[in-house]
Amino acid sequence: HLDRENKLFVAALYFRTSVDRAEGGGLDLYVPSVPRLTFGPKRTVPIEQVRTVKTVPYRNNTLVAVLNTPRAVHGVAPRRLATEPRYSLLIFARLSRTLFRADTRTSPVVRAVRSRLKRMRRYFGPIE
Repeated sequence: HLDRENKLFVAALYFRTSVDRAEGGGLDLYVPSVPRLTFGPKRTVPIEQVRTVKTVPYRNNTLVAVLNTPRAVHGVAPRRLATEPRYSLLIFARLSRTLFRADTRTSPVVRAVRSRLKRMRRYFGPIE
């Protein structure tokens, strides 16, 4: 996903416990593998449109920080065999204005669903 355009940076400080034996859970850093990314809800990006260039492991006392830019796509690596929660402290700087405008046009499927819901609201009122 891509963070909101008004965040300057985002950081995570991991507090992995000694009894946590799960695999994964680190932070994946991606680069686009297509000329233009297609964003879904909440600025998500299809995994087929990016490739992982680095994974910061989920380790105790590890701090990872990401400067927020239109190309700073990142996500949590999948966890396998997890019996313990993934403990972390998220830190970010949110500004009162946007830093950039990402091309967050949504995918054709999302647009079609939104359009259908809009038409349904005209006939049935608000959908809750």
